[in-house]
Amino acid sequence: MAPELFQKKAYDKKIDVWAFGTLLWEVFARKVPFEGLEPSDVAQRVMSQEALDMQSVPKKIAQLVLECRNMDPKKRPDMGYIIQALENL
Repeated sequence: MAPELFQKKAYDKKIDVWAFGTLLWEVFARKVPFEGLEPSDVAQRVMSQEALDMQSVPKKIAQLVLECRNMDPKKRPDMGYIIQALENL
């Protein structure tokens, strides 16, 4: 879940960008982020900006994941940008 959901703040379509970034990471890392943790522990790790393990993720994909998972929703890219970035790989 995007940080703004854990904070019970207003949100918009940028939560889907966060989710897409997480899904993209899962595809390349072949892991589930914070697997086995309770939802409250996952929330704590997201809110403390704990980084996902990017060792097995190609550099350009890792950068896109980081952009999608920016803590500030206003700084997350839109899906048009994401599609263009993926097409350019």
